[in-house]
Amino acid sequence: MTENSNAEIWDSATDEIAEIYQPGTFDFLEKKNPDLYGKIQSTEDNVNLFWTKNPDAFRMSINLWKKLMRQAIEEFSHDRIQTMRIKVSTSEVTPKSQIEKKEPPQEYSMNIFEKVREIQGE
Repeated sequence: MTENSNAEIWDSATDEIAEIYQPGTFDFLEKKNPDLYGKIQSTEDNVNLFWTKNPDAFRMSINLWKKLMRQAIEEFSHDRIQTMRIKVSTSEVTPKSQIEKKEPPQEYSMNIFEKVREIQGE
């Protein structure tokens, strides 16, 4: 395996993840799932370590990195959806019984009734 083919494999892997990556994923992981964050960092270290030394370990590290990244993005997406659901369900909603009913001004409502009678020919 040449340096060039390793670069192509890495570029292909990063392009694949870039298509689904969501900004904020790493910040989320650091706070909410530091174990997964650490595994991703460790796997990236292995990619660098095995880049020229062990082609099979390099490919395995790339595949593991992609798997972990997909998992991280999925967790982040799920958390965002849950957060949005919580915000929607806890947003302040005024019960229908508490909505103040306002009648239109009397002269306004009378004008409408008069116009209707006029149209109907009464």
